Amino acid sequence: MPHAVANPDDLAPLLDRADVVALGPGLGRSDWARALFDRLVALEQPAVWDADALNLLAEQPGKASGRVITPHPGEAARLLGMTTAEIQADRPGALARLQAEYGGIVVLKGAGTLVSASPVPRVCTAGNPGMASAGMGDVLTGIVAALAAQGTELPLAAAVGVGVHARAGDRAAAAGERGLIASDLLAELRAVVNPCIAFGRQVFAAMPDNLAGWTLLLSGELGTGKSTFARAFIRAAGHEGAVPSPTYTLVEPYELPPGNIYHIDLYRVSDEEELRFLGWNELDDGCRLVEWPNRAPGLTAQADLALDFAYADDGRTVAVTALTPRAQAVVEVIGVSS
Repeated sequence: MPHAVANPDDLAPLLDRADVVALGPGLGRSDWARALFDRLVALEQPAVWDADALNLLAEQPGKASGRVITPHPGEAARLLGMTTAEIQADRPGALARLQAEYGGIVVLKGAGTLVSASPVPRVCTAGNPGMASAGMGDVLTGIVAALAAQGTELPLAAAVGVGVHARAGDRAAAAGERGLIASDLLAELRAVVNPCIAFGRQVFAAMPDNLAGWTLLLSGELGTGKSTFARAFIRAAGHEGAVPSPTYTLVEPYELPPGNIYHIDLYRVSDEEELRFLGWNELDDGCRLVEWPNRAPGLTAQADLALDFAYADDGRTVAVTALTPRAQAVVEVIGVSS
């Protein structure tokens, strides 16, 4: 919710409620902007600085540990008293100098954005030239600040934020890099930060019209996205209501136009005999989405697709294995190696 801020004192009640402060985009360099900057320069909350906050910082240099600064090469040049060409000639060196002189986390934007980290900086390999347009940095500031506000530590918020921003930019540029504007990224961000939802829809779209007899095994530790994938798959099939977890019911059935779908959670099943007692063989009239299939290893012989969800440094991964010839056709459609 926006609040009017006429003078620095108006910030006090807002800062009392803030988990993180994003400063710079749209700030300007007026007397009002400088007064707000002076009030926020010694801020204790985590902060993300960009744009005119960096220009004002170049005039009043100072270090802070709980801050992310996100300069592009021109802003970095002003911060270090160098030329843009000198920054670009030695980007890792410029990153190190920025971190030494200003503290905190430094994101040096550009082709191959660098994020300060120990022992070596992180390098973003995603992104495209179409993102060199007004407002792209403002979007990045918002992403990093949002991650920090959710409790992500600043170093990780900066690194993940850069990756999310770049991948959203690449998705937005699928129709062409020319004419790409910052707001184009907004529609893509949701898919980037919810990869299991997008993947669930993608897998459903690749399935045949008749789902009867299909079994998908969803493996992985808690929190890796198995249930999120299943919910997306079920909703893509036409279900519009809630998709509760089957952790306690073991089976949640859905009667849908493409056929029945059974969302099954075996976490509390002790062996395959118990599974047969629960009526496993009676569920072959639809598609079975099975979480924790390792509780009943014999299911592999009856399954079509095995999806193994896991954590990775840059998010989540899904390894897909086709266990039947018909499943191989699905794998080829979704474009992953089996």
